[in-house]
Amino acid sequence: WPRILAEIQLADATVVCLQEINKGLYEEIRDALGSLGYASVTHRKPQRNCLAIFYKSDTAAKVWEKHVRIKGFEKTLAVGLKCTGRVLAVVTCHLEGHPQKTAERLAQLEATFKEVKELQHEGIVIAGDFNAPLAEDGRWSAVSAYLLHGMIPNGTTEWGRDVVVPLGALQPHGYAFESAYGPGPVFSISLHGEGPSLIDHIWYSRCLALAGVRDVFFDASFREEVLRHGLPNKQNPSDHLPLGVVLRWL
Repeated sequence: WPRILAEIQLADATVVCLQEINKGLYEEIRDALGSLGYASVTHRKPQRNCLAIFYKSDTAAKVWEKHVRIKGFEKTLAVGLKCTGRVLAVVTCHLEGHPQKTAERLAQLEATFKEVKELQHEGIVIAGDFNAPLAEDGRWSAVSAYLLHGMIPNGTTEWGRDVVVPLGALQPHGYAFESAYGPGPVFSISLHGEGPSLIDHIWYSRCLALAGVRDVFFDASFREEVLRHGLPNKQNPSDHLPLGVVLRWL
């Protein structure tokens, strides 16, 4: 945790999205980030693997918050933040983790967008643990395809399994999204004994411009160390690598 706090302090981001928070540590995390000028939004009732969105209260003001509960759990959390006179919807997520449950991941996104669409905002960012690769075998995963196209094209796979969504079973979300990171050498997890994958994503609507992305690797030697031995390690105490972006209003 101290290393994670140091990373947050160094980044000095306006918004920080955290997933898989131990609910017993949330108050300590909230107070530590509060000392850096962050206000926070989390679940009204703590749950296992909590989500939280922290934002700099001197540059962003909360307009609304939305808790989307599905089957007793909140797999997404959203907040509307007024930044430079415009409202940005920020969504963080920890989607269904079972590789074969693509339908549940898609349903969690669909339900979230349905709720958020009714609330004031001019742009949207969704960031977190999607528990699905950004792309595989040169094609977007089902989760990525839904974000890009609002539907699942024929031939889409996720975790090596064909994904077929019956016509009308999945409602378009109505946004025009871009992924901050592209398919390629970047990864966010590399567990011991398993291959690397980019299952953490940041997507933003096209009324925003991407000005920069965080290099997830400290240096080339760190990347090679992670590929050989996996995560977590001494430099990165989480089993995920943190992502980051700089976005500007168009």
